[in-house]
Amino acid sequence: MNTAEPEARWRTCGAACVIAAAAIACSFASREARAATLDVSVGQHHSVALARDGTVRAWGDDRNGQLGVGRRIISANALRVEGLSGPISLSAADRYTLTVQGDGSVWGWGYDGADQLGDGTETDRPSPARIDGLPSMFAVSGRNYHAAGLQLGGSVWAWGENGYGQIGNGTTVNQTTPVQVGGIAGATAVSVGDVHTVVLRSDGTVFTWGQNVHGQIGNGTTTNQLTPLAVPGLAGVASISAGGDYTLALKSDGTVWSWGGNQSGELGDGTFTDRLTPVPVIGLPGSVRAISAGGSHALALMNDGTVWAWGYGGNLLGDGSSYTRAVPGPVSNLTGVNLISAGSTFSLALKSDGSLWSWGYNDVGQLGDGTTIDRNMPVLVVGVTGADRISAGYSHALVRKTDGSLSTWGDNSVGELGDATVIERLTPAVIAGLSGVTQIASGDF
Repeated sequence: MNTAEPEARWRTCGAACVIAAAAIACSFASREARAATLDVSVGQHHSVALARDGTVRAWGDDRNGQLGVGRRIISANALRVEGLSGPISLSAADRYTLTVQGDGSVWGWGYDGADQLGDGTETDRPSPARIDGLPSMFAVSGRNYHAAGLQLGGSVWAWGENGYGQIGNGTTVNQTTPVQVGGIAGATAVSVGDVHTVVLRSDGTVFTWGQNVHGQIGNGTTTNQLTPLAVPGLAGVASISAGGDYTLALKSDGTVWSWGGNQSGELGDGTFTDRLTPVPVIGLPGSVRAISAGGSHALALMNDGTVWAWGYGGNLLGDGSSYTRAVPGPVSNLTGVNLISAGSTFSLALKSDGSLWSWGYNDVGQLGDGTTIDRNMPVLVVGVTGADRISAGYSHALVRKTDGSLSTWGDNSVGELGDATVIERLTPAVIAGLSGVTQIASGDF
């Protein structure tokens, strides 16, 4: 990695974007179906997993109580979180964790310095505590120091840090307990950026609020937006994916639109100019099937199975160069791709034949090719067969196989690989004792 590059370049949407980016966790399927699945969510330095038996396991950094085990340690082992009953959804954020229980209640634990636990205090919680004042919820999403949840009927509630209006209640005062975000109904997905919030509604419109210094609200100004506002002229949206200070939207017609920060060309409109309203991503060769926003680069999966990339160069674009690119170009030698995942320092692509490919920086083995050599073109991840789910974090990766097992590799400095060590791994290895996995998602650490 180029250590001179500001760390902000590498921000990802992390666990807060699990719901929107994966396009699964916020779909309004039956509550029973949700309860039968397993969720994985990764925060800043910790991970949580929901097992089929209804238990929650956590590992990584617990110094603010974010593991919920009351021990204030760093654990490379997955520890059981006690005191929960039938959780159906969870979200690991920056030093805290949130979960929705089977009865629709929301519980939180960990760091509470900006009211993100929504319990009316700023007291860290080393074990789960119920967040009062919420109706029956379906899903919850946290990032940095604010959080948002979806009611089963499609309303949005928010709490926590609010210095830029990211709560959406018309103020810039931190919200110590949950409030309903006015003007939002029929929400199907929420993506919480660094200090702005994006919601997709069932009618295909997108609403935003919060910080707007780079135009991430999409309303033609750089004035912070304290209440939800429909992104003007944007309709027919099928999915959203938020980066740190920009957003991508995939329309049902297969076109991709973007707005916000563009210092590395991540908007894909041929410029490096911040865009205050949505602009089309240019140069894509046809209809897009899926999008993934990384920290400062973006990926599009085309209907023909090829992958196109744009944004910050380094080794992130997979075209054999190190050039930053403001217009999409093809990732070299990739065809037959079914899934994509853009991390902060690397990317993953899963092909229809079950093989997994990676490119980008490789300082801690995040490419999974058995080396620590950076790759500016895709290389085969060693030893992965039968994979059907992938997720790229900051510098580590997760892959689910069709047998329900989970393999990890890359950075492990704070136990993010869940293998009972803090040793980086250059090739994938199965996490012992974890089976029946159906969904995965990774954040920064």
